[in-house]
Amino acid sequence: MIERNFKNFKNKGFTLTELIMAMSVMAIILTAVASLAFALGVANDSVDDTAEFQSRLRFTTLKITDLVKNCRLLCANNGTEVAIWENDDDIVDGKINPNELMYIEYDSSTDKVRLLEFECSGAVAGWEVSIADIEDGSIRSSLAGVAVWNYTDVMIDCVDALFTTDVSTPFSKNLAMKFDFQRNGSVAPYQISSSLRCYAGHLLNGSGEVVDDDDGESQEAEAETEAEAAEAEAEAKAKAKAAKAEAKAKEEP
Repeated sequence: MIERNFKNFKNKGFTLTELIMAMSVMAIILTAVASLAFALGVANDSVDDTAEFQSRLRFTTLKITDLVKNCRLLCANNGTEVAIWENDDDIVDGKINPNELMYIEYDSSTDKVRLLEFECSGAVAGWEVSIADIEDGSIRSSLAGVAVWNYTDVMIDCVDALFTTDVSTPFSKNLAMKFDFQRNGSVAPYQISSSLRCYAGHLLNGSGEVVDDDDGESQEAEAETEAEAAEAEAEAKAKAKAAKAEAKAKEEP
């Protein structure tokens, strides 16, 4: 009796069919879990990538807007490169010096918008840069080898960036940067616009060059104004003297 029950116990177990079915179910469950984990990982990466891109876009908008808002002049613009006179803090002389010059440029080979600043010392830092030198690009050639060129990337993965102004530089007060950005296989347009609040147009002469307050047309205009004032004062004195003489003549018998 005991021996027969022991034999029955030893014969109990899973058949080959049951094992195959169990393994198939387990494989399905593991595949589902792996697929879910992969999907969650991809979604998490996508969220992180989107957050990083939006942060970069906000940084670019704030950076460009702040630069334009606080600069003195938009010196030149060829569509893919804008030269701005940041300030007159390096050498306060009412002139553009190399350390006060900055370029906002689009590099089509890398699809990046970047800033270019120059770090100069000695006599080079005191150079007076004309608008003409900036427009024809000669200042960049002159600074090659004598100044440190510092590049800063402000926007990546942008396509066909274009800079536009309301009127021709250096008389413009508004700058717009338009570009397309690539995200998840699609292209979307974007625009950054800003206006100058520290516009130094009073330093420009009729041809668009920067002059001191005591130079060029400013000096001529001041001299002309002083001459007109002196002439008017002399005329008033003459009229007063004539009126006084006439009144005195009438009083005499």
